Amino acid sequence: MTVYFDFDHTLFDTRELRQAIARIFLKGGVTQAAFDETYKELAYGVGYEPSAHAALLAGQWRDPAAREQALKEVSELMKSGGCYVFEGVTELLKDLKSKGHRLVILTLGNLGWQHAKIACSGLEDLFDRVEVVPGPGRKAPRLKEISGVDELATVVDDNPGELQAMMAMRPNFRCVYFHRPVNPYPNPGCEEVVSIAELRKVLIG
Repeated sequence: MTVYFDFDHTLFDTRELRQAIARIFLKGGVTQAAFDETYKELAYGVGYEPSAHAALLAGQWRDPAAREQALKEVSELMKSGGCYVFEGVTELLKDLKSKGHRLVILTLGNLGWQHAKIACSGLEDLFDRVEVVPGPGRKAPRLKEISGVDELATVVDDNPGELQAMMAMRPNFRCVYFHRPVNPYPNPGCEEVVSIAELRKVLIG
């Protein structure tokens, strides 16, 4: 079986990383409101990336040195990226690999930033393939490109809109909605889990 995993909010606590970056930016003079507004502008557009975010906040920085210091601290922060992996994820992936399953990351966002997060997470070597769809793209067309019609596969994602599109593209695939407590969106019509422990039961039993 192939398991196609979303990365952000499914395997990796991107919300916590965002808060850590916000704390760094705010030390440089950026307001929380400005941080949030520009973060969303990037995240829902071409994809988030710290340098691009810092540039959007040009009028907020206390001085150019504050901006450069913030980006330096974000770079240092990423060296501890493994601490943002949700508890139980590494063990789950290792167990799936030991059972012979093929693992693929299928994620959306800025190419460089997504690859940087995946690399610093410490999970990259557990995957057979990593696919990043540049924002504001969709996953379903890429899934069609990289998967077979008759493939035995499961797709795990926290985004119901993406899941719905992938279910339509590959109706024979098993789809699992990872419904995090902070996610207000309803189930798109597939299996649902709320924790890594539940996901383990679905994938391994």
